[in-house]
Amino acid sequence: MTRKRILIVTREIVPFHYGGIGTQFKSLAALLLRHGHQVSFLSRKPENYDTDVYRAHYGDIPVFFVDQPPAYDWPPVPFVYAAEVARRFDEILDRVRPDLVICTDFYAEGLFLLLRSGSGTYGDTEFLLTIHGMNHDIITAYEGNRSETSHSTTELPGIRSLLAMEDLSVHLAPRIVSPTLCAWQKIQQRLGTNKTARIIPNLVDLELFYADREEVRKTTHSEPLILFVGRLDRIKGADLLLKAYFEIADRMHPTIPRVIFIGRDCYWNEYGSTFLEYWQNHIPAKHAGAICFLGQIS
Repeated sequence: MTRKRILIVTREIVPFHYGGIGTQFKSLAALLLRHGHQVSFLSRKPENYDTDVYRAHYGDIPVFFVDQPPAYDWPPVPFVYAAEVARRFDEILDRVRPDLVICTDFYAEGLFLLLRSGSGTYGDTEFLLTIHGMNHDIITAYEGNRSETSHSTTELPGIRSLLAMEDLSVHLAPRIVSPTLCAWQKIQQRLGTNKTARIIPNLVDLELFYADREEVRKTTHSEPLILFVGRLDRIKGADLLLKAYFEIADRMHPTIPRVIFIGRDCYWNEYGSTFLEYWQNHIPAKHAGAICFLGQIS
């Protein structure tokens, strides 16, 4: 196997920022290292950054920081930050010499890199866009059953600019990876593109969750469980999980799994209440004992 030099462009660095992108890229970096590749990060510097904490999580993986640009009324911050990412990339290019650059659709921070790579600026360096959730899908899901008389956030000038940047990143990317076929098909239909994507489910690095793997093996039991971790927010799809479970649970007899939710409660426009306030009266009695809400934990 040819050893590759891989640069990951990310706004989120675990443990200074726990988000889906940061967690995914930490898992990805660990996987690539185990397979003998050379990995580095290009990231904004967290306000609470500590070198020792970073090393405890990432070892000797180099991290190069992007200067936080000044806040302008126009152009919007994401546009300026994406330009700053490209400027910093050019500064470290001779030092890193990446074979592959991985960036995400969210906030389009790789936009100017994709623009310039398309003109041959970066030679043989390949660029890969990963789908983590574009703001168009996030905002429209979050707004839910918005009143026809109320304005959508997507109509704000700064947000419209950001959405256009994310869409353009998809059109420009020579390679795309999506965690599910469903997510990619929604983007294809919305953008009217016939581009293809590799479907690779999001990684989970078990070392993030299990400090002592031997202890886990001792305590593992045979009861089937479905675990949902995240805010009980409309964009996270907790309602879809419940509805799917109610539809297929009876067909899973006799090993019907329990469903455990970990995450804070949130208000839903379409319910006119929080998620838990609504569902505590809408879970069928025969499934009530199988659904558990643990709330938010450290």
